Amino acid sequence: MRNVASRLIFLIAFYWGTMVFAQDIQELYESAKDALLKGNYMLALTRISDAQAQIEMDPNLDPNQMYRNRLLPQLQKDANTMAAIIRSLEGLYDRAQVELIFPDLPPSIEAIDQYTQIARTMSEKIIAHRDSIVSAYDLAPEFINALRSLPAFKQIEQFSSIGIMNRLSNKFSIMAGVLTDSIQSINARYSALAENLEKLKKSAAASRAERKKLEQQLAALSKERDNYMHAISEILLGQPAAANESQRMILLDQNLDAAFSTAIETEIKRVEAMAEVDSLGHQELLKNLERMKQYNQIFTNNNVATDQSPLLARYEAAIQRVKVAQPEKANYLFYIGIAIAVIILAFIIYRLVGSLRKSTTTQDSSDQE
Repeated sequence: MRNVASRLIFLIAFYWGTMVFAQDIQELYESAKDALLKGNYMLALTRISDAQAQIEMDPNLDPNQMYRNRLLPQLQKDANTMAAIIRSLEGLYDRAQVELIFPDLPPSIEAIDQYTQIARTMSEKIIAHRDSIVSAYDLAPEFINALRSLPAFKQIEQFSSIGIMNRLSNKFSIMAGVLTDSIQSINARYSALAENLEKLKKSAAASRAERKKLEQQLAALSKERDNYMHAISEILLGQPAAANESQRMILLDQNLDAAFSTAIETEIKRVEAMAEVDSLGHQELLKNLERMKQYNQIFTNNNVATDQSPLLARYEAAIQRVKVAQPEKANYLFYIGIAIAVIILAFIIYRLVGSLRKSTTTQDSSDQE
């Protein structure tokens, strides 16, 4: 009886121990899976290795070999796949840091367009490459969300937006300072030329060609200055408020406010000096006024200049006072009369020639008789 009881106790202890170890294997598996769901593939691989080692020591811990042959290998494959994806993403991030290069270009609207295109292209390229890396690996869908939460994945997303824009912002900051300096320099040259033009207009010895040359130079400076202000407005429009803070501070330090108001004042004086323009010239003046209004709105919205609406109202009034020369209308009746006269003259000549030929023929016939 004792032997039977002992055997019973042994069997109970054996099966209980087996169940305990089996529970440990399951716990290791669940722990590994939970770690992988959190993106901790290294901890997952450690737990998987521990479970495999225990099964090797005692195959009875996995009597159906479910963990050894199916569950653990599949989880191990997913963990290794996640590790490979992360390495590829880290490599992509490092390459992108090196490949993003903004060339040194002279400040202009074309340079801003080129810089913006470079930034946009790089952003799209790195996101597309990241997604192609993820799709190239066979990772179980339940672990994809974990992958997206990892630093290697997130840093690419941040670089594609914030990182690239920060570099672009630094480039634009330098450009903004140069552009403002250029506007101030043009204002000084513009004032000097305008003063010389006024002196020429008062001089009896000054030729019309000399005055025309200075007027053309003033118009060219006005166009160049407008291009610079357009470039500054594009810099401010092309970035979110947080990203253009450095440009804003530079524009404030460079006193864009004074440069902008001076530009409007000189344009007012240029228009006031005009006695008459043709219709195309008048349209160009109106377009310039609209651009100045747009710059005013952009600059004030970004707090880099005060509202110049009073000056702009003076500018508009000055344009309205300029006489627009009307093109001479063609005198169609005059030309029609000339055409009729030519036709009549041709007809008369034709008749005369015919009469002369007829007379000659008659004369020749008489002579023969």
